[in-house]
Amino acid sequence: MKFKCLIILLILSLGCLQPLDNPQTLPENSIQNFKIQICLINWKENSLNKTTQELIQIAEKIQKFYKEISYEKVNLQFEYKNAQSNSTGTTVNEMLELAYSSCNPSRDTHALIFYPTQINSSNEQELGFIESTFTHRNKISNTDIIQVPEGKLNYLTLAHELGHGLFNFEHPVTLHCGAKVFSETNCETADYGNPFDFMSSGTGHVNAWDKYKAGWSEIKTVTENGNYVISALETKEEKIKGLRVPNSKHPLCLEYRKPIGLDQEIIDNDKQPLPETGCLLVSLCYTENQEYNPGHQNLLLYTDQNPEAKQENHCIKENEKFTDTDLGVSIEFDSLENNQAQVTVEFEN
Repeated sequence: MKFKCLIILLILSLGCLQPLDNPQTLPENSIQNFKIQICLINWKENSLNKTTQELIQIAEKIQKFYKEISYEKVNLQFEYKNAQSNSTGTTVNEMLELAYSSCNPSRDTHALIFYPTQINSSNEQELGFIESTFTHRNKISNTDIIQVPEGKLNYLTLAHELGHGLFNFEHPVTLHCGAKVFSETNCETADYGNPFDFMSSGTGHVNAWDKYKAGWSEIKTVTENGNYVISALETKEEKIKGLRVPNSKHPLCLEYRKPIGLDQEIIDNDKQPLPETGCLLVSLCYTENQEYNPGHQNLLLYTDQNPEAKQENHCIKENEKFTDTDLGVSIEFDSLENNQAQVTVEFEN
């Protein structure tokens, strides 16, 4: 979970991590290297229930995870430390200061993960805060500090938090507008509602829009009727991974998902896995400086609405045609060889 704009009054302060309007430009075949320290802290006389070997196993999974979702453009270098603190502090701020000084990461460390959280306080708000995983920013060293409470030290949680800190990934949400796919009014967003994306409630690849902004893949802008070929999001080949339809003030992003690699385990809202021939997802994908900004940059749409049958689905299957008059487009796709899809986009009027 990314905790925004909390003021830390001591040497630490949470950076309000701003989303990127433009993608990073990475030289061809370049690799983004990040140094990460995982620190086990003995708070006062408490004994730890984790070992360095367990940390190494978790780190290996995170490294493998990021290599896959970034197409091997990210390399995470981990180091491990056992630290001792003779005090637990009475506030979250004090805990963060003690964790940083006890673990003492080097200046070139991009992220410090410390476990577990602990304070000596009866304040319910403070105690509630340390029961969650959060990412903070030390503005002096520009190091992301990730607090991990008891029982939450696992690779997917840490990969999620590193997504916030290292790449400014937000929580992709779902947009629910009742019987309609989209409306500017009478809609609700569900945080952690995306069942595909590991930055939400899923376990699979991050969405195509975030991959584009991170500099890992390309997105093609579509302004005319036509057929466009994109590759499955999970494949490593250097090809187009998504389409962006500017569509006035409500831009759409299209991505093609198949049960490959991490995405083999994905289960959609209808409790079904991804089809073997793949599935097209449609999201609203905004930039921060757009005139219309709903407060989120990626909102996954329910493209299959059947209120009478109480069925809602995000997945456009092969040869199914999605049409929405409010968004002004029709979309369908045919699967091709080599994990590609031909997407047909037609604009109304």
